[in-house]
Amino acid sequence: MRIASLARVVYVSATGATKVSNLSYANRLGLWQTGDFPFTSREDFVESISVGGIAAMEVVARDLKALGLYLARSLNFSLLN
Repeated sequence: MRIASLARVVYVSATGATKVSNLSYANRLGLWQTGDFPFTSREDFVESISVGGIAAMEVVARDLKALGLYLARSLNFSLLN
């Protein structure tokens, strides 16, 4: 990713924002070292969000959605027999 830093990237996850590790691999989301979020490094992000638990992950997901960087979908199984 560092070599082709201008290449477009799509991160896909079936688990979404349920655990810190599900977002901590995604360098290009700008979660740390960009000024958009208060985290100085990946380690700082993981440590800070881990302390906040699922509520902190929800805040991160909300902010990423507001920036147009995150999309979450769910399936409705209510019509299945």
